[in-house]
Amino acid sequence: MKKIFNIIALCVVLVFFASSCGRNRVPAYVMEKDSVVNILIDMHIIEGMISYENTTRPSSAEYATKYFTCYFDVNNIDKARYDTSLFYYYHDPMDIGKVVNENIVNRLSVIEAEIDKMILAEKKKSENVTEEQKIMQNR
Repeated sequence: MKKIFNIIALCVVLVFFASSCGRNRVPAYVMEKDSVVNILIDMHIIEGMISYENTTRPSSAEYATKYFTCYFDVNNIDKARYDTSLFYYYHDPMDIGKVVNENIVNRLSVIEAEIDKMILAEKKKSENVTEEQKIMQNR
């Protein structure tokens, strides 16, 4: 009786480990997490460009669709595979979607900081040129 109990317990443990190992694997049809993060970052940047451009021209869903279609074409990305991957990461029981979102926010923050530095450098450069022009005019 004790041997049967040990065998059943061993089988239960093996089944548990086998099933938990399979849960951590990403299916072959799903894009790598880093690729999805990079695409989502680009998408956020494109959405920002569209929002900015819509302040100077009328808003159009067609206009936005052309941007995104062009992005997928230029980067040779299968939109269906991207959509499937996005769905997978946001509905994964291991909560990878949260990690993906954190990566996106962090990377966009770094990009924003770099842009702020460039803007500040340009402002300083234009201020120096203006001061030089004033000095030249005073001579």
